[in-house]
Amino acid sequence: MFDLGLLSQETIVSIAGSTITTVAMNFLVSRYGEKLQFNKMKQGLVEEKLKEPELSWAAIDIARARNLREIAEIADSQNDIPKSEYVEFSFEWFNRFFDAASLVSDKDMQTIWAKVLSGEAEEKGYYSFRFIESMRLLSKAEAEVFLKISKLAVQAPSGGLHIISLENEEMLELYRKYDIDEDELLLLEECGLINMGVEATHEIRLDSKLSGFFNDQFFVKFGIVPESKFEKFEFHSYSFTRFGSQLYELIEEITNPDFILDLAQVLKSQLDGEIAVSAHAYKLEEMSDGSVDMHLSSLDVL
Repeated sequence: MFDLGLLSQETIVSIAGSTITTVAMNFLVSRYGEKLQFNKMKQGLVEEKLKEPELSWAAIDIARARNLREIAEIADSQNDIPKSEYVEFSFEWFNRFFDAASLVSDKDMQTIWAKVLSGEAEEKGYYSFRFIESMRLLSKAEAEVFLKISKLAVQAPSGGLHIISLENEEMLELYRKYDIDEDELLLLEECGLINMGVEATHEIRLDSKLSGFFNDQFFVKFGIVPESKFEKFEFHSYSFTRFGSQLYELIEEITNPDFILDLAQVLKSQLDGEIAVSAHAYKLEEMSDGSVDMHLSSLDVL
């Protein structure tokens, strides 16, 4: 709880410091006041509290303060903010962040929370209160399932992250090969990371330059087969939610090159010569106007 003395002070709108760690320490002072003992915390105040029950600060508060400090230190090691600039947060945002992140002691999860903190330092308001609450409810086991499925994500040239839907037994077997089953997809939907309730439908013109989808390594291209009646290719997917897309950015996972090639082979077999299917390495080129152009290799790697 806040010290009663703070009630007589003006409302705190923001909290700042020379580094994210400094901001965290300033926040803890406002939260716990004189109960906080920085020098002892550095020497292992959690263990000391257990040995000295007369200390006025509860063990859970010590652990939460320690977790916040560790997360802030990781964030400082990650952020690109110049040392000369002041770091500032909305006090209300930081308070909600503390309530959620300070319960996290697992190092992998702390790293994700640290990226949230450094990202908010660079762009205020990017991570909403709803995002923080969703993260608070996310367990490490659920995050690991999301990590697995993120490696299988594809993108369409029009934008957005997608998981190709499990429309048939062949697709289900393909996902099982990569240790993903339908129950895990349903778990991610329950966590608010993907949307399985309404499948996204993608209609691709076969005569367009980039008629297909891609991951970090390959572009799967669909083309016209002479004498075939098909001029378009349609596929269905589960979309990432806003929470899922933001978490995907934080984990910075590289997609699996083998999966998209296996996926292309499955689709090639299913389309059975009605639509041409090929896979190509590609390069991205930044244009003078800031846009990005994609160039496909002529070599089909299927």
